[in-house]
Amino acid sequence: MKLVIIARHYPPAVSGGARRPYFLAHALKEAGTEIFLVAPDLDPALSGIAVAHPNRDPAPGIGPGQASASAFARDIAREWLRWPDPDIGWAKRAAKAAQASLPFKPDWILTTSPPESVHWAGNELKRVTGARWCADFRDQWFDRAFRLNRRNAYRRALESVYARNLLHTVDVAVSVNELIDSEVARLSGLPDRKRTVIGHFLPPRGQGYVFEGPGPHLLHSGSFSISDPECSIEPTLQAFALAAKEMPALRLHLAGRLSTSELKAVSISPVANQITLHGVVSLEQSLAMQSAADALIVTAAPNAPVPPGKYVEYQAAGRPIIATGDGPWRTRIGLSGQNEVRSMRSPILSHHSRDEGLLDAAQAARLLLETLQASSWR
Repeated sequence: MKLVIIARHYPPAVSGGARRPYFLAHALKEAGTEIFLVAPDLDPALSGIAVAHPNRDPAPGIGPGQASASAFARDIAREWLRWPDPDIGWAKRAAKAAQASLPFKPDWILTTSPPESVHWAGNELKRVTGARWCADFRDQWFDRAFRLNRRNAYRRALESVYARNLLHTVDVAVSVNELIDSEVARLSGLPDRKRTVIGHFLPPRGQGYVFEGPGPHLLHSGSFSISDPECSIEPTLQAFALAAKEMPALRLHLAGRLSTSELKAVSISPVANQITLHGVVSLEQSLAMQSAADALIVTAAPNAPVPPGKYVEYQAAGRPIIATGDGPWRTRIGLSGQNEVRSMRSPILSHHSRDEGLLDAAQAARLLLETLQASSWR
């Protein structure tokens, strides 16, 4: 099979969204698929083309409500004037670059969102190449939109029409959970046989990292409000402060991009001397830190129906997982009754990660190939 993958988020960019296409692309190649990758940066292990993005990563320290007045005005203008999102310009350039550079006639185009504009490129390449198109969805488009302007009734109504017109040409839709699949079914009109759920899959286990000091060492890997505007760092900091006052050796490690307000919250914590800011780290270091930690911190927005994809990544590390904050997502992963302060004091007794029944990248790739091949025969 000859497959074009178009991904707006891809390593060396550091985000949860970059990891799914990265591990999937490599597993598909191992399974014998001929891959051509279109992303902001080249992958030395794959054939492809780099389509540069002027804002590949969020600016360090910038989070919701932290931009200057002029930057805020520009952001608002982009959000309302560029549909379905400000990345549509990149999607159009990616489709054009792919069309000019393809080394083969593709059998399939795979686009993976967010941003949702990446699917425009899939639709366009399907039109010009005659290939089939598979759209992969990692987040809900409207039902729980991370782009807050999509919660505006007027914008929501108009963009829903845009989404339906775009997605009706999809040949196969893949979602990471059944909630997203339900929304995709409603928007696209695709029957069950053309949709499937391939959840977040386990990355390889990291190794080789050593924390300084006796610990215990607790780790939160990734962002808070920069990943989800409604996800707060406060429940994590508050629980840690209570636990750390009784355990001077307890350490909290934050590895990821934090907003200005989050950095300030850390600096004024009464136990700030027991918190280490690692900043943005590479994918390899992040996985190694997770495997070396005594426990891993997972949190989400209070109204999040499911845990973040980070939870599955944590499970690969085989370390205890501690949940902070409230929300229905806790019940979904069996952490609804967990006392985070007590768990931080005795992390070895915390809820342990389990990976029974979860896919690894190779299994996810095989499942995807089986789905695409079955659709090709119909």
